[in-house]
Amino acid sequence: MALTDELVEPFERVTEAAASVLLADRYGIPDATATRLDTERDDTFHVASAFGEFVLKVANPADDPLVINLQTAAMGFAAEVDPGIPVQKVLPSLDGDIEADLDGRVMRVLTWLPGELLRSAARTPDNLEAFGRVQGRLAAALEDFRHPAAGRELAWDVERLPQLRPLLEFAPDVAPVLDRFDAGRIAALPHQVVHNDLNLDNVVVSDGHPDFVTGILDFGDVVHTARAADLAVSLSYLLDGGWASVQPVIDGYQRACRLTDDELELLPMLVEGRLAQRILLAEWLAHTAPANAEYVRRNLDLSRAQLAALR
Repeated sequence: MALTDELVEPFERVTEAAASVLLADRYGIPDATATRLDTERDDTFHVASAFGEFVLKVANPADDPLVINLQTAAMGFAAEVDPGIPVQKVLPSLDGDIEADLDGRVMRVLTWLPGELLRSAARTPDNLEAFGRVQGRLAAALEDFRHPAAGRELAWDVERLPQLRPLLEFAPDVAPVLDRFDAGRIAALPHQVVHNDLNLDNVVVSDGHPDFVTGILDFGDVVHTARAADLAVSLSYLLDGGWASVQPVIDGYQRACRLTDDELELLPMLVEGRLAQRILLAEWLAHTAPANAEYVRRNLDLSRAQLAALR
């Protein structure tokens, strides 16, 4: 199906040795150590060098350069509107390009944001409230952001969940979620460009920081969609103890970006839809691209447990 075709587009990986050469030749960062980071559809490396730490990202060959520019532009726009939001900065190559070309693939070097991932941090109510507040600030900062690629079709946009119905053969247990999903009501909610992927591995935190959150990573799924869907994505990863466990995130978000009554009412539906989306796409990807099955299936049991907790 067209919506999911890009998720399994094969490509030749950049090796760690080749990444080190690129950093020296294209960015003037010699003798760097590039260590691959696990990602779904691009080549991403943690870079350690005498000049400091960075992230090297080489996009999938099938990725539209305009979509990569959407990600870069969204980070820059948010930082300009609210300079306190901890997003990465993109560094220019020796030729002055912030989006350099590598044989048809877009290459970027970004700043490294220190701290620990939210996945491994203590998720106290105060910390969750602080996380929600930063997420709300990011949504508020992007409210007026416009870009020609923002309306793209994206399989990870929960508003498009009904289009994933053909994948139910791989996860028939989530069919009731799709049956309950009211696409008409979701379409009537406020829409804007959002990050759309604030999972536990895309948020860097520090207990000693006044905002708790010290880094927001990976704008790869940025898209124009229902605003509340962005909050639903992060809530779907934090449902350790049912809905009550995520109330501090909602409270913090609302301190920076007030949701409408309709958005609050439909949040549980959006969270449920996101969990079903994760299960559907993971089961389908494991079947379609078995070489990467272990990676894409790593959170399936948790997703199903969270869906049960939400119900």
